[in-house]
Amino acid sequence: MVPAVAKALTKDGYKVHVEKGAGASAGFPDSEYTAAGCVLGSRDSVIGEGKLFFSIKPPVDDLPKFKNKAVVGWVGRLLPQGKAIVEAATKNS
Repeated sequence: MVPAVAKALTKDGYKVHVEKGAGASAGFPDSEYTAAGCVLGSRDSVIGEGKLFFSIKPPVDDLPKFKNKAVVGWVGRLLPQGKAIVEAATKNS
């Protein structure tokens, strides 16, 4: 999620948590997310606080932490192993 979208969500009253450094590879420093009204935190704190998540890379190592939460990942399911990741994510849910 780019800072401009995060800002629109916070303006509408949503609380947006962002993992520290999450936007760095796309050229968005943490300061832009803070300016957009986001709460920055560790990966574990963001997962613990959130209910709806947007992910570029499938959070394979963290799947158990997302029980009873929603993950939207457009790109990950298009990866060669995408079908297996989705099946693993929905197993036992």
